[in-house]
Amino acid sequence: MIALRNPKSHENIAITKDDAMRRLIFASMLMFRLDEVVVTSDSIS
Repeated sequence: MIALRNPKSHENIAITKDDAMRRLIFASMLMFRLDEVVVTSDSIS
C-alpha cells in the first residue's frame, strides 16, 4: 500500500487559520468563475 500512496499529498500539514480562509475563498472564487462559464456557454448554443 505504501508503494501506491503519494506520501506528499497525504501528510498532515499545519496551516494558519488565515491561510485556510484564503484558500477557501480562492476555491470559492474559482467555482463562481466556472459557473459563469457554464451558464455563458449554455446560452450561446
